[in-house]
Amino acid sequence: MRAPTFASVLCLACHAGQSSSSGLSVGSATAAPPRPASGTSEAETTGAEASSSGTSEVVTSTSSSSATTAAVKFDLGAQPDLGVPVGCQSGDLEFSFIWIANSPEGTVSKIDTKTRLEVGRYRTGPEVGPDPSRTSVNLRGDVAVVNRAGSITKIVARAADCVDHDGSGTIETSLGASDVLPWGQDECVVWNTPLRFASRPAAWTSGTPVIDRDGCTAHVDPEVWTSAPDALGNATVYLLRGADGTIVASTTLPGVDGGFGIYGGAVDANNDFWGAAWSTGPLV
Repeated sequence: MRAPTFASVLCLACHAGQSSSSGLSVGSATAAPPRPASGTSEAETTGAEASSSGTSEVVTSTSSSSATTAAVKFDLGAQPDLGVPVGCQSGDLEFSFIWIANSPEGTVSKIDTKTRLEVGRYRTGPEVGPDPSRTSVNLRGDVAVVNRAGSITKIVARAADCVDHDGSGTIETSLGASDVLPWGQDECVVWNTPLRFASRPAAWTSGTPVIDRDGCTAHVDPEVWTSAPDALGNATVYLLRGADGTIVASTTLPGVDGGFGIYGGAVDANNDFWGAAWSTGPLV
């Protein structure tokens, strides 16, 4: 082991397609924000195979596209003849959003990067001042935003994935900066899981790859990593189910704190979590 001068780095490898680790210690998720989950937990994680969240306070971009053909050169001045797409779609962008946390306001903005218009703004937690920080985007374009006040929230990108909680037959959701709904009323905010204070990182996994009958690969059941310090000099890392925010695994890392716990993180191609602490400490 060695102690870097400015930051310690850790890797937590829990699964290859499925989560594995010791049980959950704090908190559960709610499928609907109006009924926040009981308990408290801690968190600080980030990213997935195709999404990552750095230590920056306000940045996470997301774009969603269908499969593209590998090793094709598109800089030759003419569109190559790729034939007629069969099954796996053509590679055209379905949408392109960037999610930006507005920490003092307690909201996150959804911006269309093609039109440069803000198309949604959402409260990120039930706290009076949730203080959103790190964000991570999964392969469907959904965002997980971690609140330093102590929770993590999922907001979906597609209207088709929003949940009609009140059974009205319509989806009630924000359409821009001047249209922020009270906590619990926006039906594109699908869950919130309590965590410990000073939670920071967030990182989606890519999910489990499956092959359909056309031979195309899709990724299902993504999970999200997060972490939080415990005020005792340790950090706890959590793995949450992406569908409902339930904590499916957790582990405590002794001595990984520095007052802020794991400050940022990312997920590699194996869906393992890598995190960096603010101060010196062990290389795990």
